[in-house]
Amino acid sequence: MFEKALEKLWVHGGARVDPDDSVRRADAGYGNSYERQRAHRLEQLARMRRYAEKSGCRMLQLVEHFGDRNDPGTPCGLCDVCAPEACVALTHRAPSSAETAAARRVLGALAVRGGQTVGQLHRDLFPRGDFDRRSLEHLLAALARAGEVRMEDDSFVKEGAQVRFQRVYLAGLPGREISAAEFTIAGEAPRAAGGARGSKKRRRMERSERRRAPPTARAPAEAHAETASTALFEALRAWRLAEARRAGLPAFRVMNDRTLLGVALASPVDESALLRIAGIGPALSRRYGAALLKIVARFARG
Repeated sequence: MFEKALEKLWVHGGARVDPDDSVRRADAGYGNSYERQRAHRLEQLARMRRYAEKSGCRMLQLVEHFGDRNDPGTPCGLCDVCAPEACVALTHRAPSSAETAAARRVLGALAVRGGQTVGQLHRDLFPRGDFDRRSLEHLLAALARAGEVRMEDDSFVKEGAQVRFQRVYLAGLPGREISAAEFTIAGEAPRAAGGARGSKKRRRMERSERRRAPPTARAPAEAHAETASTALFEALRAWRLAEARRAGLPAFRVMNDRTLLGVALASPVDESALLRIAGIGPALSRRYGAALLKIVARFARG
């Protein structure tokens, strides 16, 4: 966490970091650059979430995002929206009686007034909280897949920021009675009341018991392995410092401590083993892999 914070300060000019990790304050106005990047990253995350939560064809969403003007706009027929029965990672199930009743209430409200937001529907139709907002979003996605409703993007500006939301319109015939057999819900069946709370409580108890458990005595072989990996870790840190000085970069820009510790603990013997260590990808392996493997091999022989 500290290395990440320091790296952000260095990238945006808020700190000067020498290869030996000496840190000095730099530009006091770094915050503007950081806030611009932060806003950009948050918008990227929001777009990813909207992509996952929308009820339209995934491929058409991608086509729209990248602006392919030659695409005919035909649904792909292969994604989880177009072919839910063919999904492998996501299950679809029949709606419960409560979900079927909620669907009828939604369709009835839209027949009277279309273009309502998800928030309006939730507030007006389920004021007692008997159907939560997340469940309503899953229900609307199911109705959209069945062709009963249509979801359209909309937005407004608040305090200089654009707030995006969706409006819901009736797509089927007004007043038509929908049955449970006509749509499916993505995901698992709703938990029984208190089930989620009970499982959370059990997880907290298990964590507490693990923390209270007395430390187990280490075998001599384990103690020796830990000593060896510590020595290897220090050798890797010394290599990193030399590399950082040569390149004129902060040490964490060469490789962070967590990745070096992963190398020390795994003691990889070849590139494939090196690539299995968290934080090391093909580019890093091409640049520093030979040096890392050489240091590990030296310690293995010694």
